[in-house]
Amino acid sequence: MKVFGRKIGIVVASSASLVAEQETLNTPLQVINFLYSGDFTSSLESGSLASIDAVINNTSSNGASGELLFRLSDPSNLSTSGSTILRMFHTGSNKEPRVGVGFEETETLLRPFEVKSKIDSTEGTEILLRSSRVTEGAQAGDQGPSINFVIDSSSFNDITTTGSLGRIRSIVDAVSPTEGVGGRLLFSVQRNIDTSVNMLEMGYGGGSYAQFYRTFTSRSFEIADNNPQTEPTHNASFVLSNGTNPYVIIRTDNPGTGDQGGLVQLNNKFGTGSIFLHGPTGEITASSLTLSDSFQYNNVILESTESTISAGNTTLGEFPTASYKALHIDYLIISGSSKARAGHLISTWKGTDVTFTDTSAKGIGDTSDAEFSVVLNGANADLKITSSDSYDVTISSRGTLDGTTFALGGGNLSSSPFPFSGAATITGSLDITGSIIPGGDGIYDLGDATHFWRTASIEHIVTLGDTIEFRDKGNKNTKRGTLKLDEQGGLKVRGSSNALTIVSASHGHFTRDMKVVGNLAISGIPNVSSSIAEAAASIETSSFATTGSNTFVGTQRFSYTTSSIVYDGSNITQVTSSFTDGTEQITNITYDGSNVDTIVITGSDGINKLYTLSYDGSGNVTNIIVS
Repeated sequence: MKVFGRKIGIVVASSASLVAEQETLNTPLQVINFLYSGDFTSSLESGSLASIDAVINNTSSNGASGELLFRLSDPSNLSTSGSTILRMFHTGSNKEPRVGVGFEETETLLRPFEVKSKIDSTEGTEILLRSSRVTEGAQAGDQGPSINFVIDSSSFNDITTTGSLGRIRSIVDAVSPTEGVGGRLLFSVQRNIDTSVNMLEMGYGGGSYAQFYRTFTSRSFEIADNNPQTEPTHNASFVLSNGTNPYVIIRTDNPGTGDQGGLVQLNNKFGTGSIFLHGPTGEITASSLTLSDSFQYNNVILESTESTISAGNTTLGEFPTASYKALHIDYLIISGSSKARAGHLISTWKGTDVTFTDTSAKGIGDTSDAEFSVVLNGANADLKITSSDSYDVTISSRGTLDGTTFALGGGNLSSSPFPFSGAATITGSLDITGSIIPGGDGIYDLGDATHFWRTASIEHIVTLGDTIEFRDKGNKNTKRGTLKLDEQGGLKVRGSSNALTIVSASHGHFTRDMKVVGNLAISGIPNVSSSIAEAAASIETSSFATTGSNTFVGTQRFSYTTSSIVYDGSNITQVTSSFTDGTEQITNITYDGSNVDTIVITGSDGINKLYTLSYDGSGNVTNIIVS
């Protein structure tokens, strides 16, 4: 049957659909064809705008089954009746339908509703859900398209709510005619008849940071990984990264050991672990750890403050006496570019009594005007400073814990053993109760070639720059003596009165001349040569007293007592010298005209030397021969 208007017509059940007395199975048969009548080779094909085809899949004495195909004209090939865009049929199993968008009659549909697009592009199939108001697109706060997952049952009052398992909804946050719209996606689940919970929200801004893209959950968040991974430590992992390096990893610690638990790993910029929080043991391991500001551990509060004070009396801190039993204060005060002092103040109290001790390194400039004190003031112990000048003051304070206390940056950690491996960055003083023992014998150093310790106090020995100071063992404030290296490289030994004092030694090694001002007393057998310790050295002393026998290699000299001189005319011809040990030396001088010819020295000490002089024509000495 054909129905036509002006060039537009419908052909229903074309006579070519079925051949008489024959059944054509699984072949599309045109049922309705929407035509445009024009100058075409075949008006039923090339003139077809759209058509509905029927496919007979099966027939029997009870009836027939089949499917419908909806075709549209193909702009890329107008000589055909078009391509199938919608296919509909029934599986016959539990009355389950099949609707396919974009499927040809020869392609298989697996689920009740499927959408398929075929295009040579990197983009896949896109489902577009659109909504708007009548007079405009939307307003901020409107709900956009949503998907509702529903269980169909007659026992539900409204399957869109009580039958809903969950929804994916979109919310409009902003609308701009020039910039478009902005919004959020909400993933919600239905917990019971009247409670819908937004479990996950994805959007831009609106959280703690307005410029962040955020994923927000209003309830607890759990990762359950029941499938074994190739690497057990990857089970139930949560990773934050920049797409290349992981920065934060939450994963399983000690998997499969019976002592498994959680592990939080914080990485550096290279994705290498630097801080680890171990759940099974409660340990913190770090390649370096810096604590700043305040830190609280059990009943200990660690704080660090900086302030600028003017001349007068200033309260630097108030510490509740009910919470604190003692204070350990590390301080640094600086005034301008010429005054500075670093020190440590310890204070404790009981009832109305308070005591404190301020110990500091030698200050730069005169900082004696700045004095610290601790005063009980009601329920607090006040830390005060009194000064006649202005100072920048840095204070690091901590309380006291039973057991081993480690002070870090004005704070402390109580633990044994120390809970960090690798290098630890410590800001401030380090107070230790116990010994520091290296992990090996003769392996580790204090400082290095470019990092020196400035001063050290070891029991009764204190190092101060180029001076080693010795204190009394019983009273550390009493100085007993010093060793100092002076500007010329000499070593000075002084006693408690700061005067040069006695040096006693079992052995002495001198590579330069040794000069003794005063008496030199030696007990034992000295062995003195003219080149002491392989160097040209000599001993000069006004008195050299020894007990026991002495061996001298070289020439000995004693102080002389008297001398006599013999003249021949105006020339000295003989000098006789007597010495304190009773020896005598005679020097005879002969002349050749007006010039000295020979000098002969003989003595009871065994000396016998002859000096012969030669001259040039001008009377200048040109040679001396010693024999």
